[in-house]
This record gives sequence, C-alpha cells and structure tokens, in this order.
Amino acid sequence: MLGQYTFGTSGGINGVPIWENAGAPTTASLSFRQAFLYPGYPLEQAFAYWSLSNYGFFIQDNWRPTQRLTITGGIRFDYPYTGVHPKQNVAFGGAGFDYLGTSITRNDTTNSGNYTLAPRLSFNYKFDTQRKTQLRGGIGVFQGRNPAVWLSNAYSNTGAIGSLSSSASPANPLTFTPATALQTGTTPQSINITDPNFKQPVAWKESLAFDYELPVLGLVLTLQTDQQQMIKAPYVVDLNLFNHPPAPRFCPTVGFAMGSSTSAAPTAPEIRRVLITERRRRCTASLVRRALLATFST
Repeated sequence: MLGQYTFGTSGGINGVPIWENAGAPTTASLSFRQAFLYPGYPLEQAFAYWSLSNYGFFIQDNWRPTQRLTITGGIRFDYPYTGVHPKQNVAFGGAGFDYLGTSITRNDTTNSGNYTLAPRLSFNYKFDTQRKTQLRGGIGVFQGRNPAVWLSNAYSNTGAIGSLSSSASPANPLTFTPATALQTGTTPQSINITDPNFKQPVAWKESLAFDYELPVLGLVLTLQTDQQQMIKAPYVVDLNLFNHPPAPRFCPTVGFAMGSSTSAAPTAPEIRRVLITERRRRCTASLVRRALLATFST
C-alpha cells in the first residue's frame, strides 16, 4: 500500500543518482506504482473471501439385448452452490452500463444454482470371431473444469482497490520522494461481474473405436476417432465499449474466448474497467476438435 519506485541504472540529475535527489523533478528513468483503497471501502473487500461447492449426482444402467451387444445409458446432474455474494458497489449501480440492450446495475450476482444435466450413451458389440474383435463407441455431454479463478474475480474486483502508476518522460517529469503519499493521480475503479445465467463449461463428445486382436504377440490394434464440440464456453466482455454489437457465437478449440478493451471511452468517468463473465450457448459456426488414432496394446 505504501508504493514502490523503480530507478534506471543510468542517468540522474546532473550526474547525481535519482534516489539522492529527493524532491527534484526528473525526466530520467523513474517510475512509481502504488495500490490503495478507495475511501469508504474495507480492506476485506479487496480479497476473494468466498467458497464454491459443486454437487454431482450420476445414475446409469446397462442393458444387454443380445449376448454380444451391451448398451449403457446414464445422466449426470451437477449443481454449483455458493452462499456468499460479492459486495454490491453502489456507485456502479447508477453508472448506466448496458450490455446488448440490458441494463447492468448489479455486480453481486453469482452462478449459484445454475445446474447442468449431462446425458450419455455408449455401446459395445463383440463379434463372433476366433480372435477378439469388437466395435465400441459413445456419445454424451460432459462438464469441464470449474473456472473458479474467473468467478473469484467478481469478489476481488468490486471497485474497492485501485492502483496508481506513472513513469517519467519529457512531457511528464516525475519527482522522487520517500513520502509516497505526496504522489498524486487518479485511477478508475475496476469491477468484474458474473452473469447470473453463467453455467459451467460444457462439451459434446463422440467416440467410435474398433479393436482387433492381431496374431502377433497378443497385440490388439485399435482404430479410434474422437470428436468434441463446445456447447457452453466462458466468455469475458468489456462493458466499457460503446454500442457493443452481439458477439459472434463461436467456440474456440481451447474452450474459451476473452475480449476486452482499454482504449474505448467509459460510460461513467469514475468506473473505467468493467468485465462481465458470461457463457456462450451452442455455437452456430463452431470449431470442432477431431482426432483419429491407431494404437497397439497388449
């Protein structure tokens, strides 16, 4: 909270190092950075004091219509829960932020209770051959890892803490002083929000494989193809952008996308960086991950 200076190894004022010229403005290599609390905000509000529980339930059953065919079906239910909400920023509520025609006035929303249903179906068919030969495959919905870091940003970025940074330049002389409180400047509040409709990342996966036992050393040749497509993926939007157009509904192969801007003007002068974490639904022009494998095993 006291701040820090960074000095260059060369330069100074009339050949004297900057740190020995306290109180003298300089354009030499000097920078200053300080984090601070805004008036009226407690220090606790600058940290992510929260917990998130994920409850999962799964049920499945096997069905054998013939001695060679086995079908397995199941469904998984995942339920996230948190009883702790980010602190509401009163100034943000009246700042006039808007996203896709919807007024955004709350920064204390969470994804608690936004459950996921994931049905799955698989089969295994054993051929009537002398050597082991089978065809197997599956299809279903699978939930990815919980993006807890993104969700925690809403708790640690409620506008309570800011940072001041400046660097010396010909147009902006900077004065070194051990009394860092004498450094002046303003910094905007930074606020992160979780979309109240946010759901965990979810992908659609398909797999088909053919196994054949080779007449050599008991090796089994496997030909397998896998395909994965994102259904819901995390997405970060910068609410500072004016006239924000609908973002394209695409799903990158890595499973998420981020978008932000610091060059656009804010809608409120005291709040300059507002990010909202939402989720994209099924993609209309998605990128699909495909893989074809040939392996040997014993």
